[in-house]
Amino acid sequence: MEKPAVIWERYFQPAIDYLQSHAASSDADYSSVAAAARIFHECAVFADRHYHALSRSPEIVRRKIYVERKQQEIHELESQQRRSALSNDDARNLSRAKKLLQADREVFSQHIETQRAFLYQATTLYAHSLARSSLFDDDVHVRVVSLWYSNFDDEELADNLGKALDDVPSHKFIFLSHQLTARLAKSEQQEPNTSTSSRKKSRSTES
Repeated sequence: MEKPAVIWERYFQPAIDYLQSHAASSDADYSSVAAAARIFHECAVFADRHYHALSRSPEIVRRKIYVERKQQEIHELESQQRRSALSNDDARNLSRAKKLLQADREVFSQHIETQRAFLYQATTLYAHSLARSSLFDDDVHVRVVSLWYSNFDDEELADNLGKALDDVPSHKFIFLSHQLTARLAKSEQQEPNTSTSSRKKSRSTES
């Protein structure tokens, strides 16, 4: 069976590219716009599902553990190397550990990159479906906000989502206005506290 990322590139992405270049044309009728919204929604659900699957993947947990263990092993061997010359066996172990760490880091980074790509696609395409139809007004706005909340510190996600939501009528989020206002207010309160802590630390260092 093909991997989700391959399925996305081979089937979903061409459909999305086509819709984005044709569905917004001025002569598009209601049925074609609604059909485009349905396809955007289906693509978003696929991306959302696989984003969460990757988040819970045992493979990512194992890779993270492998990377942490190899980093610790390399740290110990390099500390020993600074104190005294390594034996031939330890030198080979250090070289092998560095190679394995590099390989594990590459797999881990690829996994995270794929996960983030599905996250960005899910939020953007949910927004596209909201912008083009009212068919999914019951729950899609909740899904979008949930994904955003779960990755609130991701500035690239916030930037991409902000652009995608430009075409979505604001009234579609009216029922979440209280939660959104509270979350943004909390974020704004944290920023001054961070700045204050930095200033205190700076003054402490100077004194």
